[in-house]
Amino acid sequence: RGDQITFKSPEEFTVAGINGYDEANNDLYYTAIPAHKPNHRHVYRDGGCLTCNLLKDKLSNETPCNYASVSFSPDFSYFAATCSGPTPSYSQIFRTADLQLVMDWELNVQLRDRLSGYKKTQVRFLRVPVANGMEASVRLYLPPEIDFEVPENNQRKYPMIVQVYGGPNSARVIDTFTVGFGD
Repeated sequence: RGDQITFKSPEEFTVAGINGYDEANNDLYYTAIPAHKPNHRHVYRDGGCLTCNLLKDKLSNETPCNYASVSFSPDFSYFAATCSGPTPSYSQIFRTADLQLVMDWELNVQLRDRLSGYKKTQVRFLRVPVANGMEASVRLYLPPEIDFEVPENNQRKYPMIVQVYGGPNSARVIDTFTVGFGD
């Protein structure tokens, strides 16, 4: 048709993929990586972030979603939003026009119940300077017992395992839920 699509969002990000284009409303939906949070993924439409404040984990004290994906109905009137982290994944159905929650699709209650008897590792994300003025993203899995508010714990040395991967078009340091090392 010759029409041009113009992004209307002032936020800086890297587009990771296109989710779809709603011709009826002239809305482009895309998954993007915020510039200041490279371990997050959210879905945007022309006016801004669709999933940034929409998804909150009802079963984990309203923990905000840091890694979201969506799937739209053919006419873009509804979408299924899945949050993959930092808590166990859950999916909800929303009406696109007003972002009203229609229903909880899957809250992973059985998995959450099974995990409730275990201590959860602490996860920390860091940016570490490397060669040529670049920064590497780092995800640390720390024992639940470490309390960094206690000064002597900041001076202790702990054993560690390092997994390095720097392949093309990949992002290994993301804020998704996992129970194992190397996921």
